[in-house]
This record gives sequence, structure tokens and C-alpha cells, in this order.
Amino acid sequence: MKKISLVLACAATLQIARADELSGPGRKTLVNEPWGTVYCQETCTTRSDQFGKRHYVTSDKGKISLSQTLDGWLVQAPNQNMRLRRQLNLDGSERVMVTFNASTYVFETKANDYSWIFPGDRVFFGLREGELRSALGNEGAYKMHKKSGGVAYDIESEAGESKVLLGRKKYTKFPGSHYVIVRQEGEDLARHPYLVHGVLFDNGPVGMFIKMPRNPVLDALDFSFVKSVASTVPYPEAKVVETPVKERDPLQAVETPANEDPLGLKRNEGPKRDMKNPAPPDTKENNQWNVVPK
Repeated sequence: MKKISLVLACAATLQIARADELSGPGRKTLVNEPWGTVYCQETCTTRSDQFGKRHYVTSDKGKISLSQTLDGWLVQAPNQNMRLRRQLNLDGSERVMVTFNASTYVFETKANDYSWIFPGDRVFFGLREGELRSALGNEGAYKMHKKSGGVAYDIESEAGESKVLLGRKKYTKFPGSHYVIVRQEGEDLARHPYLVHGVLFDNGPVGMFIKMPRNPVLDALDFSFVKSVASTVPYPEAKVVETPVKERDPLQAVETPANEDPLGLKRNEGPKRDMKNPAPPDTKENNQWNVVPK
């Protein structure tokens, strides 16, 4: 029983080690920006230029290129392009726009307000002391209260109340650290609307992850707490190139395999002769050199 527990513990450790803490398990971060990341699946083969401004991805869906533009990044895939543009305004406001599924998704920060402006949906978040503390949208609302003494928060929504105590942990693959949940009481965090780690734009082998504004609770959530926007544009089917079969010319000679002699034309080599193994005498006197020509 102890051996089984040890094996399971080792397997869990390996799984955690393989997880990308910036983009999520099973993903590999290609670009790390203040707004989030651009990633590809771990199974993909990647190649980057020496400046890190262009990346090439080879996947089972085809070849994909990722290049830096003047205002963001462009991902060119066989099914569709995914583009991110970032605008920093003089008044301190910021807009991050992601074009995906032929639609534009906007993340806007202005003074103490942060909002999602998505097709058919808009969510308003409130910032306080530089942290995200509240949310209001079609699915409901929540408020977050910071408690004194340690990093602790109370979260209230229509679902109920949750109490969270947080700590810090260093990244294993990247510089810096992030928050982790040390203790949680009350309602399950997944029941609070819009309480997410970020927004994931998933285009199969590649994608983008937009993280939420600074907040220890949201930073501590794992990648099961994300709003996922999946691709609605299928990848083209891989083309199967068939090699044409040439018809044999009936007038062309057929090459006989080396080990076959259907006409018996091959020379039948007798036993090897040398001075110690001379040929037997010709008793019938059929040797042509012994016959005097007429």
C-alpha cells in the first residue's frame, strides 16, 4: 500500500512539473506579456527566431505562424487568423482587443473600472486600491472584502459567502511568484459568477490567455476557473496525396528477379577446379582439341 501511495505521489509531482503555470496544463507559453500569454499545445513542435518576434508551430492541424505587430500579435492558422491589439491612451486608459471567430472581444480599463465588451454580453468590474473587488453582469454579481491581518478576503454573491486565506509560492518554470489558497471556508468558489482566473481563446493547437487585473484571489485560482471561448471555425481536412500508379507498357521487357532463370539461360557452373582437383579424363574422346580437322 505504501508503494502504491509513493507511485501516485510521484505521478502527481511529474504532472505538476509539466503544467505551464502561465498558460495552463498541457500548454506551452510562447509569449508572455503584461496582458497575458500566447501559447501552443505541448505536443506541437515550435521554432522561434533569435529576437522572439516570430514563432513557427508545427501541429497535427498544419503549420501555424505567430508574429509580433506594431500594436500586438498575429496568429495565422489554417482555419482562421487570431489577432490581439493593445491601445494605451494618454488618459491612462487601456484597451485590449482580440479578434477571434470573426468577432472582436474588448477588455477595457478606465480609472477604477474594468469591463468585458463581448458579442452580446458586457460585464462591469470594480477596482479598489488597485485591485479588482467586484463584478456585475447578466449572470449575477459578487463583492470582495479585504480583511486586515494577512492576505484574506470575504466574497459575497447570490450563491453565498466564502472566506479565503492566501499565501505565496514561487513559479517552477518562470521568474517571480503567485498566490495560492491556504484555507477556504464557506461556499464553493466556483459558484460565484465571474470569479475567474482569466479568459481563454482556444483555437486548438494555439490560443491566447487574457489574465484578470491584479487581485490575489483571482491569481490563486487554477485554470479550471476560466471563461473559455472556443473556436467555431473548423480546421480544413488534411489533404491525402496519392501517388499515381503507372500502367505497364506491354512491349517493355520484364526484368527477371536475380534468383530466377525461367528459360534456363544461366550458365551451370560445375565444381571449381584447380591443380589439386583436375577435371576427369575424357574417356569418350569428345574433346574438340584432340580431333584433327578435315
